[in-house]
Amino acid sequence: GIYRWEKGRAVKGRPDAYEPELIEQLIVPYLSEAQRAVEEGIVADADLADAGLIFGTGFAPFRGGPLHYLAHGKAAQ
Repeated sequence: GIYRWEKGRAVKGRPDAYEPELIEQLIVPYLSEAQRAVEEGIVADADLADAGLIFGTGFAPFRGGPLHYLAHGKAAQ
């Protein structure tokens, strides 16, 4: 998740409390690189990329993986 840090500790808050620009700056490159890895044949297909990023980076599994998230237009919300 995305957390604010105060006095050396993560302060967990509501996700909607964060600036949309900050979230965009963090998630857009992540989504773009996942997509590029499939397009360039680094990863065989979107399902494998999604699985790798769910297990490897902790992408929220209930979202189906970053490429599933992109394909269903949820990244724009």
